[in-house]
Amino acid sequence: MTGQVFSDCLVPSYIEAINRIIDSGQITYDVAGMKNLCSQLRSEFADQSANEMNATLRGQYPEELGQWLVSSI
Repeated sequence: MTGQVFSDCLVPSYIEAINRIIDSGQITYDVAGMKNLCSQLRSEFADQSANEMNATLRGQYPEELGQWLVSSI
């Protein structure tokens, strides 16, 4: 099963990263899979420069996304 995320997020690279991870086929659509997705997102943006937006992409965004996804399952 695959999926695709559409969003009006002001950071298109974040949505592209989510879709790339989903397309990899390594994500399961359960609590463990959603936590894995968020972990991969943190890693995806960990190596980028330490500006405020990248800190948000590593920390706040995956945390909030993970909480929402897990509560929706």
